[in-house]
Amino acid sequence: MNDDAISPVVAVMMILVVIVTLFSIWNATYLPDLKQSAEVGHIREVEASFHTIDENIRNMIVLRRTGVMTVTVPLGGGDIVIHQSRSGGNLTLGHPEKVITVENSTVTRETSVIPITYSPVSNFWQNIGYEWRYGIVNVTKGSVSTPRFYGNYSQAKDDWFTGMVNREGQEIFLANIIAAPHLSVSGNGIAQVRMEGQPGIVFIADVGNPINLTVDTSTEYGKKVNESVSSELYGYWNQAEGRYSITDSSVSLYNLTISIR
Repeated sequence: MNDDAISPVVAVMMILVVIVTLFSIWNATYLPDLKQSAEVGHIREVEASFHTIDENIRNMIVLRRTGVMTVTVPLGGGDIVIHQSRSGGNLTLGHPEKVITVENSTVTRETSVIPITYSPVSNFWQNIGYEWRYGIVNVTKGSVSTPRFYGNYSQAKDDWFTGMVNREGQEIFLANIIAAPHLSVSGNGIAQVRMEGQPGIVFIADVGNPINLTVDTSTEYGKKVNESVSSELYGYWNQAEGRYSITDSSVSLYNLTISIR
């Protein structure tokens, strides 16, 4: 056998072994770090989106804005130039929670609030999600939810958005946050949260046909809302907790419909 012919073959095989070894080290050590770094950037984008959602909801309710505002949420991330695979996510509108019932002798309406949740799928870093609930952004991991910018849950409760009722002279306005029929979207692309504000039904009160407002105080959020309502509607308080009888003002609903796509 010709030794001169064998030597190049051995050399090529040794080079291939070195390349495979380096590639294995790259995949095991450096690639995960790069993917994790990209995923951290993605998670920060999701968090920023949720803070913008919170700002827009508050702004639209306080100003009773008509029209549409939108916020994009990146469902997936973690992709880099040399490795294009992406994580995914689910964006979901939760079940409505009753806040206030308003009624007169002929019509009854309920106002509500809904949570908005992002859950990660096949994340390259940590399975961190986000939730908007009661005007607070929470960080979630599995079934555990923690307020993002508060030391504990009690501190967060003090900043819950409870301005669901506002009085301006002889006019009382109730905010109603409702979900559009399409409740969830999944994938690794870009989702959109759409917030549309519209005026709702108007109740006109008189002595013979009062308007009754009842705050659902069976929940912690309802109790906090009632604290705000009792301040706004001082003088209309009924004997029962969370009940108010209005005989000299109008009550108008402001509907904020949230949809995702």
